[in-house]
Formats: sequence, structure tokens, C-alpha cells
Amino acid sequence: QIMSYANITILGNVGAKPVVRTVGDTQGASFNIAVTEQYKSKGQMVKKTHWYTVDAIGALVSNVIVPYIDKGSTVLVSGMPQIDNYESKTLVDGNGNPAKLTRMKVNISGFGGTLKLVASKNAGKGASVKTNNDIPEDDIPF
Repeated sequence: QIMSYANITILGNVGAKPVVRTVGDTQGASFNIAVTEQYKSKGQMVKKTHWYTVDAIGALVSNVIVPYIDKGSTVLVSGMPQIDNYESKTLVDGNGNPAKLTRMKVNISGFGGTLKLVASKNAGKGASVKTNNDIPEDDIPF
């Protein structure tokens, strides 16, 4: 059987301070990244913001996310996408029905997942932060 693989790369700004949870000895964190699309429609400039939820576990949380990632940080993430469809409990569509929403989550703790800090208040613009989740070439089994 052939291994399958999906990956998404996002460059954007963190919308709020990451939420960190601890279960046993393992830390997990979630944060949202905003990506703004701009285009012209009928002569008017249109801005549309897309939100992505990023999940991470393990050393990446304590070594990078907690000390360096905050609201407004610019990050480049790459990881396995997960798409969830659900109905909103508070938003309604034009007909008064619960709005149908899609959430794209990115798991950066698995194979091929990366997190690069582009700019942060805590680390400075263009700071380089080692993420500890890059696999050395000698450790790849193929």
C-alpha cells in the first residue's frame, strides 16, 4: 500500500494569544492565523479574511509557541490539513437558518509539520527560531 500525504502552507498573522492546555505531561496549543485576500471587483477594492486554526503538541509548544507566538506575530506554518464542516450556534444565513461553516485546521506536530516565526514582538522582526520538528535527512526511512 502506498503512503498518502497532504500538506498545506500558510503565511499569516496570529489573531489572538495561543490557548495552551496540559494533559498529563503533554502540552498542546491552538491558535488562529488570519490570511487576507485583496482583489478588485467592479472597480472596488475588496478585502476578505480567511481564518485557519493551528494545533500543536509536545516540545514545540514550550520551546516556541509559549515564549514567542502572540497576537500579531507573523508565522509560516506547514502541516496536515483537516477540514471540519459544522453549523453555527450563533450565526444565521440570509434565510434565518444556522450558517454552515467550514474550519480548516492544520496539525503541525505530525510528519512534515513546521512552524517558522517571521516576525514577533518577543523575538524581533526576522528572528530565527528553531522549531525542533524538522527531521534530519539521515532519519528519513526512504
